[in-house]
Amino acid sequence: MRIRHLPHLLLAAMSLILGCKQSQTPERPTILSGPSSGAVGIKYTFASCAEDSSSEDVAIRFDWGDGDTSLWSQWVRPGDTVTMSHTWTAPGTVHVRAQAKARHSAASDWSDELAMSS
Repeated sequence: MRIRHLPHLLLAAMSLILGCKQSQTPERPTILSGPSSGAVGIKYTFASCAEDSSSEDVAIRFDWGDGDTSLWSQWVRPGDTVTMSHTWTAPGTVHVRAQAKARHSAASDWSDELAMSS
């Protein structure tokens, strides 16, 4: 390697280091409310929230426990409550859980499950 290329390599390395913002995934969301029992064919609402250490807006989605997962919510401030509803079509016990993501990071781990029987 010639010495004349060294400044270009240093500049490229510094650009990568300074230009890459490391962000953490948001904390696992918490399911704040939702029923523990219900009936088939009735819409039930669940609420969740998540914090993000970098204070980025977060989006939340729900795994309804029946093979269906909601779309991501709109972006909300960390700690704000997101509510979504779902209707089950078959009786049984399902385990509802939530997941969060921040604007510039990967998705969090899933929340603890909330069991619901219908």
